[in-house]
Amino acid sequence: MEHVEPLPSDAAAWRGAFSAHAGPVLHFLRKRLPPQEAEDLLQETFLRAMRTGTPARIENLRSYLYATAKHLALNSLRRPRLVSRTSEDGSDALEEAPALHPGPHENASFRVLAEALGKALAALPPNHRRAFELAVLEGRSYEEVARETGTTLAQVKVHVYRARRRLVDVLGPFR
Repeated sequence: MEHVEPLPSDAAAWRGAFSAHAGPVLHFLRKRLPPQEAEDLLQETFLRAMRTGTPARIENLRSYLYATAKHLALNSLRRPRLVSRTSEDGSDALEEAPALHPGPHENASFRVLAEALGKALAALPPNHRRAFELAVLEGRSYEEVARETGTTLAQVKVHVYRARRRLVDVLGPFR
């Protein structure tokens, strides 16, 4: 991982941003991950934000930090976990933790939900669906989505918002 050194004028701004937002973002991460991993991802969240320059360059810093933390947490949960075990010869070894396999009821529920989600996504207007897929499902920034779709940042926000609202309406019975 590369070391990011803020400019001296930015250091005070980042210290203030960290003081204001680190606690709530860490709480958010700790609800989803083990404590040490949450602390590591908090640092990674701020490092990614610092790569943008100054806190003032980020339109809504709090939202940016939460979105970055959420994506980092999701990526962390998708990675295979390593566990330590003692082998027969007494030495410690690392191995991949066994995957949790859902039972038949969970599989059936997942299939029904996945089918409903697929239909709900297909029913969205194409521009809403594409913005939602890129921003939410692929975890890209709104700026990246705007560039890829040839729309403005404001349009991307509206498209994603409307897609989310429609999906919540359609998938509400699955709560």
